[in-house]
Amino acid sequence: MELKDSLRQLREQHHWKQTELARILGIKRSTYTYETGKTEPPLSRLLLLSKIYNVSLDTLVGRDQEDGEGPAPSEDA
Repeated sequence: MELKDSLRQLREQHHWKQTELARILGIKRSTYTYETGKTEPPLSRLLLLSKIYNVSLDTLVGRDQEDGEGPAPSEDA
């Protein structure tokens, strides 16, 4: 899943409008264009979003094991 899709899904799961999330992030609504894919949030905002949603950065940006991009399995397993 792409970042923009993850952001939209997580916001909708919390029943927030983009205006509400922008207020929580301390930015203007017009700055919150991450769900359109026009811009991507800076790392500091990604960290804040992951904290707000209680998800890892990997989950937030769509880098998980389902995509085959997760960490390599341990040889000790």
